Amino acid sequence: MVVISALPMMDSKAQDFMVSLYEQYRIPMWRLAMSIVGNESVADDVVQTSFLHLLGKTELLQDIGRQKNSPKSLKAYLFITVSNTAKNHMKGDRISYRDDLPDIPDNRISAEDYLILKEEWQEIRNAVLLLPDRYKDAVLLRYEYHYSYSEISLLMGISVNNVGFILHRAKSQLKKTLMDKDGSHDR
Repeated sequence: MVVISALPMMDSKAQDFMVSLYEQYRIPMWRLAMSIVGNESVADDVVQTSFLHLLGKTELLQDIGRQKNSPKSLKAYLFITVSNTAKNHMKGDRISYRDDLPDIPDNRISAEDYLILKEEWQEIRNAVLLLPDRYKDAVLLRYEYHYSYSEISLLMGISVNNVGFILHRAKSQLKKTLMDKDGSHDR
């Protein structure tokens, strides 16, 4: 691992702290990166890049860890870092790696229904990816990661009421986008 190999340059307390963060948050950070970039190997790269960036901020992370709401604040900082790293990667690539439904159809539905479902799912995912970053983040955190409004509020640095407002606006925009694309208003 690239991140672990960079640790010898740090004192032992800082090393232990960063290894602990890596072990505790690597998987949730990877899931968040995966939801943004949609490709496993790219998500791995995003997490590694994020941790390499975080190595230079070890003192700041330790300070955040000592604060009153440290687990939530620290987690928010890590998630914002990986989210920004993934978004920066996507801006540089301008490539969509998304394909969230498995290629193996569910035996409980017909092949035709599966293909229709997969196409509709991809249409919704593409519409979500077109949302402004703030709306997209809120939608992914709420509906893909099942975070509560208060957790989203902490992660995004906004009030709980604002989370509800943003989600409402995002859903309205998604509905409009999907209806306009479909050319109908009965969805």
